[in-house]
Amino acid sequence: MKKAAKGIIGLAAVLAVLGGGVAALRLTEPDESQESSAESSEVYGAGRVILEDGDIESVKLKNTSGEMNIILDSSNSTDTAAVYTIEGYEDIPLVTATVSAAVNGAKGLTSAAVASDDCNELEKYGLSSPEITAEYHYASGKTVTLSIGDKVPTASNYYVKTSENNTVYTVSSGSLTNYSKSVEEFVSSTILEEPAEEDYPIISSLRIEREDMDSDIYLEYNEHSDDKYWGGSSAAHIMVEPVDAFLSVERSESITNGLFGLTSKGVYSIHPGESEIAEAGLAEPFCRVTMKCDDGSSYVFIMSEPYVDENGKKLHYAMFEGGNIIYIVSADDAQWGTVKLIDITSKIFVGSNVWCISELKIGGRDVVDSDIVISPSDAVTDMDSRSSKTMNATRNGAEIDSERYRSYYSLLINLPAEEFALDAEIPSTEPILTLNITDSYKNTVTDIRFYDYSSMSALVVVDGKSKYLCNKSQIEMMADNANRFETGEDFVTTWK
Repeated sequence: MKKAAKGIIGLAAVLAVLGGGVAALRLTEPDESQESSAESSEVYGAGRVILEDGDIESVKLKNTSGEMNIILDSSNSTDTAAVYTIEGYEDIPLVTATVSAAVNGAKGLTSAAVASDDCNELEKYGLSSPEITAEYHYASGKTVTLSIGDKVPTASNYYVKTSENNTVYTVSSGSLTNYSKSVEEFVSSTILEEPAEEDYPIISSLRIEREDMDSDIYLEYNEHSDDKYWGGSSAAHIMVEPVDAFLSVERSESITNGLFGLTSKGVYSIHPGESEIAEAGLAEPFCRVTMKCDDGSSYVFIMSEPYVDENGKKLHYAMFEGGNIIYIVSADDAQWGTVKLIDITSKIFVGSNVWCISELKIGGRDVVDSDIVISPSDAVTDMDSRSSKTMNATRNGAEIDSERYRSYYSLLINLPAEEFALDAEIPSTEPILTLNITDSYKNTVTDIRFYDYSSMSALVVVDGKSKYLCNKSQIEMMADNANRFETGEDFVTTWK
């Protein structure tokens, strides 16, 4: 059973203002003793100091979410800035500025107005049993409690009083914004900090295990990704499982690098016990993401099955394995829970660089066999000098224009896959087209066969394994173009 996410309670969505002092009309009926002042153009009691501007060591805060003790973080404080944390949550990544503002904003707090100098009707202002109190402990040994009551009906202020007297003040809501927060709301929304560019590690591998997938998705860093002659795509990673495939640069980065800088939509639980972990669906997680980096660091991020909140947003409960916070994350941000193979892979499956190939054999059902051999001329001194002008080509032993080979191969590398077909049965019929590609730069030989699969699709079989479906018209066009090596006709570059 899903536990409802803890909501965010805010007194007002306004900028934090340190201290009050807002010129406004008198917001309550004045006492008779104050009538003469009310006739003045000045707001009665504006600018009175409610809390002294002294060193505060701690604040015991009580609100509808519970109690917390905000304490001075002496290890991070300086002579000019006091930094605070929450006792018992020192191991939690808090938004330190927000925690500190809850205390520092109270130093020298002043009123916007005085509602009553000596009030005997505190319930009138929501102060007889206030929902929010802040007990300040000063370094001097002094203790003062601030009670926060109702919102002023005609302004964005609140009624407050201190334990020192029965005067009821109004204070700008901006000074009190953080007083209604729960501990969860002080937690940083950043789940894993993104390193600075100079410190960014190489992500060596990333594995996605998911209940609704038959096989894991396993990606590895491609050490040849910066080698322009290696071919394929320029993505820094390649897919290794469940199939060897190039990755799309644009569509794969949120998967390979997405843990760094990932943010949450809220916090479900801090310091969760076994029962809370189970209740969030993380005792047996729906999805597990394991990221390993070259600096020796590794992370295991687990996610629950997705659920839909009251606003129709798809979310997951998530945490780092062995961590101390269960977060709420958006399915749009945590794409490991929904990603499919075709979402992140490149559609190009013939990936060798044109001038790294030393032999291309072409055959098929109605195709005249071609054995094209490519070799460098004496003008070639390095890879950068290879081109149609400096490379020699023969077909079935007879010399051909190397540009003819290059034109045919350029059409091959633009053949796009449409979807994966890893479990497709390989037909017993003769292939429409066969390619046998020897890459002397990679020192690999790749066998690719295209079979008639349906009225619109051809099955692509790579090294004896079903891999993709692609447009059959394109394959038929390439089979026809293969025969044009024999006839000398121009290659067809569009398909029906």
